Amino acid sequence: MRYTVLAAVIAVHLLSTECVPKGVDDASSKRLTPSERAEVIKHAQVWRATEVSSNDIRTGPDVKGAFAPGETVTCDYVRERLGGTTPKFACAIAPDDTVKVRFGRANGEIYAGVAATRLLWALGFGADVLYPVGRHDPETLRRLATELPLPINAIALPDQDDPASFGPLGVGRISFGPFWQFALSAYSKEMLARWA
Repeated sequence: MRYTVLAAVIAVHLLSTECVPKGVDDASSKRLTPSERAEVIKHAQVWRATEVSSNDIRTGPDVKGAFAPGETVTCDYVRERLGGTTPKFACAIAPDDTVKVRFGRANGEIYAGVAATRLLWALGFGADVLYPVGRHDPETLRRLATELPLPINAIALPDQDDPASFGPLGVGRISFGPFWQFALSAYSKEMLARWA
């Protein structure tokens, strides 16, 4: 029953979505007619068999242009209005590769989006590739604080970084991201080792 409901939800989404021929930029493309859309859907593949246990959820899909966990990514701010209700901005990694960067203390999309797309990918469904924001060196933090119109958030290592070092760089907020769990995990292993 659950699979039937999921298939129905996916089919309704596909039927209500405007399709664009593969390899054509959405902004300059010819929209498909209803019969062309039906033909695309007839041959579409929503799921593929996969060995779930062999997929590394932390690393994510091994695709061209993928980022490693914690990798520093440099990009140029793109002045573009993005839809939705949560804070985000566009940033160009290369002239033909612009990414959406989500930010904000109350923005639940940041880690929920990464978790959801990684889970869908691991189960064999196609999904966007999302990456959590990584750590930046002090000079990059200073540059971001100077050039961006909003206060910036820095990712810190709770067991290693000096809390006083972030203020002079212009950082408005500090988060630990997954590094809090990593630090607790290391401490837990050390503490529980005598029980093994």
